[in-house]
Amino acid sequence: MAITTSRDRYSTKPFAEALSDLLREEARGTDTKPNLTAFLRRVPGWRVDTLRKQVLAERTLQPAAVEAMAEVLNIAPSTSSNTAPIRSPKPSPSTQNS
Repeated sequence: MAITTSRDRYSTKPFAEALSDLLREEARGTDTKPNLTAFLRRVPGWRVDTLRKQVLAERTLQPAAVEAMAEVLNIAPSTSSNTAPIRSPKPSPSTQNS
């Protein structure tokens, strides 16, 4: 999978809101209502209900869940509290050793 490198910005929005922004962007329309369930079905190794409860803050959001969702969206995860990635390219091997 190719990594999108066009933007490097972060959101201070709650995770669910930032994820909705990403899903709208992925759908290529800011007025499009994102289909959370359809997206969560694409996340391998996780039950839709488990992820939904974490996204909606009914359960504690696990870093592994953020990483799995980020992988589906092809972005680098940010698991720091109260922030979620909007677009953060995964570092390439050549920049990791700098």
